[in-house]
Amino acid sequence: MKKKILINEDQLKRIMEFKKNEYDIIDVAKQLKRLPCSGESVKTLVDRKLVELGYRDVKINFVSYEDETNHLMYSIYTEGPIFIIKANSVGGDKPCLEINYVQAYDKIQSGND
Repeated sequence: MKKKILINEDQLKRIMEFKKNEYDIIDVAKQLKRLPCSGESVKTLVDRKLVELGYRDVKINFVSYEDETNHLMYSIYTEGPIFIIKANSVGGDKPCLEINYVQAYDKIQSGND
């Protein structure tokens, strides 16, 4: 037997806003992963891209180096989501870091918004 669940208009708006934010964050993560290896630092490339997408107060921190994979990990804090990026060095004419992995986390919102 199916149960009927009633929600009010405010609850529906919050659900829709949450889903929209979730899709936007996934799209931003995909854009960060596709950043080209240009010889500039990962911090510069990511900061420039996030500012271009409308984020402010972007803080990028080096987190660690993984010996077994040679990945460098960075955490990126914005006024909205937090991103974790893994990058590794790519040879060629210009030494640079290529982004291999991006994970986005939406900050937990309190129920008092």
